[in-house]
Amino acid sequence: MLEEYKLLTQQYIHEDQVFFTPVQIYVAINAGTLAILAGKDIAKSRAIVSGLCIFAILLSMLWSIVLLRIRAWRNALENRISEIEALAEKHLRYRELEQPYRPRMRPAGPSLPGSALNSLGRSSRIIYSLSASALLALFPIIVGIVWMGILFATVFP
Repeated sequence: MLEEYKLLTQQYIHEDQVFFTPVQIYVAINAGTLAILAGKDIAKSRAIVSGLCIFAILLSMLWSIVLLRIRAWRNALENRISEIEALAEKHLRYRELEQPYRPRMRPAGPSLPGSALNSLGRSSRIIYSLSASALLALFPIIVGIVWMGILFATVFP
């Protein structure tokens, strides 16, 4: 069980690094597509602009799928780590696990004082309660919506 725990925590840390690689790749591709779109000759052709926007929208959908798959894998790893920690706490009282690894992107409790957290609006409290990887998984959806706006502005001037 201890070996599984060690392997899972190492895998979790590795997945943390892997999570940001597709983000960098897709941001670079979207930035390149936007740079091509900004060209003077390209901007005059509705067909090319529409084609680039459709490509970018499809790319955003693929990007969302990739990030959601990685996030699901990370959640599965985190759940198994939590199970092992609970079992170890129950049976071993952490004799073998001197410092339990808590794979969280945010602190267990709110790091803002209670009054500051209560003064935030409802949407701000929801965003504050999400993990960084959950917020990052929303990014391709937002990028896709921007590309749809560009497409509609091109098709319906």
